[in-house]
Amino acid sequence: MLAIDTSTATMTVALFEGSTMLGERHNMSERNHSLYLMPTIQELLSENGLLPADLDGLAVGVGPGSYTGVRIGVTVAKTMAWTLQKPVYGVSSLEALAYGAARELFRADGHEAPAEAMAIGAGKEAGELTPLTVNANKDSLRTWFVPLMDARRGQVYTGLFERNERRYTSDVNHEAESDAFSWTRMRSDGIQLMEPWAAVLQEMAEGSGQVPARIVFIGDVEPFRAIIGRLAESWSGDVASQPFAMKASAVGRLAFPLLAEGAPSDAHGLLPNYTQLTEAENNLLGRV
Repeated sequence: MLAIDTSTATMTVALFEGSTMLGERHNMSERNHSLYLMPTIQELLSENGLLPADLDGLAVGVGPGSYTGVRIGVTVAKTMAWTLQKPVYGVSSLEALAYGAARELFRADGHEAPAEAMAIGAGKEAGELTPLTVNANKDSLRTWFVPLMDARRGQVYTGLFERNERRYTSDVNHEAESDAFSWTRMRSDGIQLMEPWAAVLQEMAEGSGQVPARIVFIGDVEPFRAIIGRLAESWSGDVASQPFAMKASAVGRLAFPLLAEGAPSDAHGLLPNYTQLTEAENNLLGRV
């Protein structure tokens, strides 16, 4: 299966054989996704001795995100699916961003997380960072992941997802990722003003019957560091903030269940999730 996402500044492509990733490529030239996407796909296939016809299917991030970027990725995926007569699976780009971080930055076994996973501890000044681990001995093993894509003017494309660690006895084999934690969508994708969105998250965390141990902001966090820091100071749990680039491997892994169920998207009907009107559309409506 081929997985692609062009919804952010990172153009990313991954190739899978079953659940094994054969390779992954990234390119940060946001304004040139249309130039590099097909050559990157061809290069990745060629390196693995494959032709497009050998693919079992395609997975694509459908947004939200950059209007032009999302359109490029979805158009290429639809065109390939139609031309090759292969199934195509649309995946939320925000969920892929959060899921990629959930897999790569945090561990559920109590061992140290990679150094790049950083937390703003409760009561700390905004911006003061300390290494974050997911400790299986905590009362709550729930972590909320909040993907952020800067939508300008203080707005973000965002959603909310929960990773819930599973407790095990020593005689249980839990090497499989699907057994290591559960993954749940808590809020639909949308566009939010960051300041009130942080307040909503705090209200949800404090009023939830299943209180999370931490809230982790992933993606375009730098423009909102002060807001995240204020949440860290006012909420009793841990708050983490980490820049993280989109990875097509996460898009592919989120599509695995759809592939197993034989539930592809309609190649003709698959549409980008733009979430909001484009600037041109807003200007047009303003003149009506």
